[in-house]
Amino acid sequence: MRLKVGGLAGRCALAALAVVALGTSTEARAQDYRFEVPDVRGMRWYKGNTHTHTLESDGDSPAEYVARWYKEHGYNFLVLSDHDVLTDPATVAHLVDSTFILIPGEEVSASFQGVSVHVNGLNIPRVVEPREGPTLVATLQNNIGAVREVGGVPHVNHPNYQWALRAEDLAQVSDYRLVEISNGHPTVHNFGGGDSPGAEAIWDQLLSGGKRIYGIAADDAHYFQGEFGPRRVNPGRGWVVVRARSLDAEEIMQSLEDGLFYASTGVELADVVVTATRLSVHIRQRGNFKYTTTFIGSAGKVLKETGGNPAVFELDGPTGYVRARVRDSGGWFAWTQPVFVTQTSLPMGWKPIDSLNVGLPSGVRVYAGANDALPLRAWYVRIDEPDPTIITRIVVSDDTTDNRETTSSFARDLGACVAVNGGYFTMNRTPAGHVGLLLSDGVLWEPATRSVMRDTLRFEIARAAIGFTADDEIEFTWATTRDGTIYAWADPPAHRPGELAEPLDYEHARAWEVRDAIGAGPALVMDGRIRVTSEEEVFFGTSIPQVHPRTAAGRTADGALILMVVDGRQPESRGVSLDELATLMLEVGAVEAINLDGGGSSSLVVNGVLVNRPQGRTEEREVMSALVTYCQ
Repeated sequence: MRLKVGGLAGRCALAALAVVALGTSTEARAQDYRFEVPDVRGMRWYKGNTHTHTLESDGDSPAEYVARWYKEHGYNFLVLSDHDVLTDPATVAHLVDSTFILIPGEEVSASFQGVSVHVNGLNIPRVVEPREGPTLVATLQNNIGAVREVGGVPHVNHPNYQWALRAEDLAQVSDYRLVEISNGHPTVHNFGGGDSPGAEAIWDQLLSGGKRIYGIAADDAHYFQGEFGPRRVNPGRGWVVVRARSLDAEEIMQSLEDGLFYASTGVELADVVVTATRLSVHIRQRGNFKYTTTFIGSAGKVLKETGGNPAVFELDGPTGYVRARVRDSGGWFAWTQPVFVTQTSLPMGWKPIDSLNVGLPSGVRVYAGANDALPLRAWYVRIDEPDPTIITRIVVSDDTTDNRETTSSFARDLGACVAVNGGYFTMNRTPAGHVGLLLSDGVLWEPATRSVMRDTLRFEIARAAIGFTADDEIEFTWATTRDGTIYAWADPPAHRPGELAEPLDYEHARAWEVRDAIGAGPALVMDGRIRVTSEEEVFFGTSIPQVHPRTAAGRTADGALILMVVDGRQPESRGVSLDELATLMLEVGAVEAINLDGGGSSSLVVNGVLVNRPQGRTEEREVMSALVTYCQ
């Protein structure tokens, strides 16, 4: 059981929060904004199709005929995606060579109340059985999860088929990166109709809400025999061209999920070049065709339109992302993937929340800030702890059913004046298990994660952690555990994707003497400067580095604790990248800071009031651990 300390310093009505005027800032300078520049060194372009059918489901041709068609028409890779059937590429392996590969796949064909919910599973090892759910969103989430469980890559198919999936539905679903924005089937309503937006507009709504989603074009071909016409589902009406280091299924999958490709129904691009402030689209000229390139930003706003080749966009102000749509004079299209924008500074117009601060001791202050240009909404609490009546602890759920409870429950049951969610945990296990270091009141509930696998390599890791000593001093380090002892490291191993660092030298390791500690990561700020160690802590190959709702903990130069949450995945606040979170923490005075669990877990409770809106809602996700402050 947890020890309950003190009572609430005073409860503020939720209605009082509603009238707080957020400090907002829309001031922007061109030099404050930069594109995220992908590393494409050593990569080549490979053309492929991720959605097609054979006689194994509802196509009209055998697998060999289908595969041969794509190979003879210049494709480098093909996914045979029959409905609820895994068409084994080995049956046509004789077509595979240095210029053409087959990737196993399936169209997982679920439904909800008669409406089709279709998800392609790419590079899967076996058949994925369609799953049901109590709601449309749950059905989609369950089938995406089924693909992930077998190690496959999901992409959501034709959202407007039977008008099945709205942007609001897709925004509630997680763990996918790909959605079809163009499908060659004549009844999938690519361009929308009536009051229903087209697939491209749905894409912009998802991007504007903070999701990092990339747009697929596919032909969804069924008919390879007989007439080729606009009302028949023929091949060649949509494809992707992927930038990868080699023609290998794993490389292609990684590049798709990293957004290193363009989608097309007929326009070919020679190159897409991204620098810190420029996006250049080089179009491969065909005959006497003319081209119009439209650069599109947050909320689907047209930023620029040009007939030039190359088409060039210069970043000169705030927008969450920029993507390009190229249309030729014959009506064919190409779409680049969104290039996301970060700020070198993030003006938030921080202001104290008087309605909350009035019920807190002078050493605890809550602030709210906003940036309408991005947009962002964030809150932080500064906790000065020289006062012995202000104490911060790391606590663990005592729920005997699933080891989880809401942040509000932690605060209420423990009589804490401030609480934020803590570290990572397993959501798909009951009871939940903590992922990473968890030490509470001297009890080691979970050792630090020792190693992780990425592809065929096992990385020994040290991940960022925050700890509190017996004297209530705040410490940050990269932590490991061995034989029940916690060790602190001045630096994490210098891992990089595909490259193992030297093993940790425990002969010269320092035992970390703390009473409470929690590991999550990566580090954000160390020694008063931004130092995001996501690669060293081996978060590559995960969704952690993407834009998300966030929670962070930091320490100021004079020893105050900073706890911050940033809302995301909603129109009012898109969420932040790790670099942006580091910038926010640095700007509010943190000299050391780490990232804690985020996404739907991010929640801040002050005097019984849920301050933020987790994923735009008022209900909270149950979590396994929390940082709580007592104001006795």
